[in-house]
Amino acid sequence: MGSTLDWKAEARELLHEYAARLREVLPYFQSDGERQDAERSLARIGALVDTVTVCAVCLTAACWQGAYMCDSASMADVIEKSIPELRVLGREDPSWWDIDPATGCARRR
Repeated sequence: MGSTLDWKAEARELLHEYAARLREVLPYFQSDGERQDAERSLARIGALVDTVTVCAVCLTAACWQGAYMCDSASMADVIEKSIPELRVLGREDPSWWDIDPATGCARRR
């Protein structure tokens, strides 16, 4: 059985693929209503996939990635946090969020 991170990473990749295809066909929508519906869908997808895996104790990606580990890192779990939540916390430079360690891929923004 796969881990939680495995299925979340797979779901995130599928949403990225869907969004990329939707962006490709967006110029071909005939009506403004269809185009606006597609743009709203893209915004919803962005809100769903714009998360970062972080240490559950210190709430930083750098800790979970093993670069700057907190004192509790060896016992800590990991959680997903949205980028807006992490910006409010302000605990690390946003460059730590550029690579998704769950997939090893650069984040698409």
